[in-house]
Amino acid sequence: MDYFFKDVDQEIFAWDWFKPSAVSQRSLKSIKYFIDKSELLEAGFYNHSADEDLVNEDFNSFDDIRSTKIAWLSDGDNMPDILKSVYEELTTLSRSVNDHLWKYCIEGWESFQYAEYRSEERGHYNWHVDTTPRFNGGNVRKLTFVVGLSHKHEYDGGELQLRHMPEPVKFKLGKGDFVIFPSFLLHRVTPVTRGVRKTLVGWGRGPNFV
Repeated sequence: MDYFFKDVDQEIFAWDWFKPSAVSQRSLKSIKYFIDKSELLEAGFYNHSADEDLVNEDFNSFDDIRSTKIAWLSDGDNMPDILKSVYEELTTLSRSVNDHLWKYCIEGWESFQYAEYRSEERGHYNWHVDTTPRFNGGNVRKLTFVVGLSHKHEYDGGELQLRHMPEPVKFKLGKGDFVIFPSFLLHRVTPVTRGVRKTLVGWGRGPNFV
């Protein structure tokens, strides 16, 4: 067995990829049309901690962790016709970035999630990851992308922050902006202090990391 690797110069150090105004106006209008006819629900979250006492010690209530209104853009295998081009555009862009940077095996996509963070509720989502270490029943989340659906001037706060350095990398998303990163990366949305922050989130899934 060779204990010393000689290919470290091939390592990829990009933990995220961001492009402003990356999403077409057609897709943004289709998303808005669908959401305007949808009922928004209170968001839940997955407790990935193996120690529930630790979670309860850090957070006094669910609202300390997350305050978000959401809607799903498809129901299982049923996708509205108006959203098919949206899924095609966003998954094609995501696969292109993944093929260039990380080359993770992505076999499919979850239903996209619309998320609304309102200032009157101090909308936020505390530090978390979007995946689990392993999934014995199938594919795990490997990629997370976020699309901005609000103009920057429409809200204050609401930064997407990624933690892969001592100081978080910060994004304030404008309408049509696109950011993608590995789903195991620690991230949060800071409280919205004015207006409403609207986004669309999607996850690419593939076989367990080996």
